[in-house]
Amino acid sequence: MEKVDLLDCVKSEEFTKCALTPESLAWIAQFIQDHNIRTITGAGSGLSTILLASMTKDNQISHALSLEHDPRWYEYNQLR
Repeated sequence: MEKVDLLDCVKSEEFTKCALTPESLAWIAQFIQDHNIRTITGAGSGLSTILLASMTKDNQISHALSLEHDPRWYEYNQLR
């Protein structure tokens, strides 16, 4: 399975002091791939949501459900 290129799915300006680090996102992607995880539910909806959506789009996972509390972040992710 091809590894996710984080630079393709996350823009540098999306990394804020509250965001997961690139290393954390890479670890999550690798864990998902290593354990052949196909369905994911996430809470915290930030850069990990973008990562999971990218992995879904690339057929690396089947389903990703993200719980979002901020309407602005939801709208932002809908535009991507």
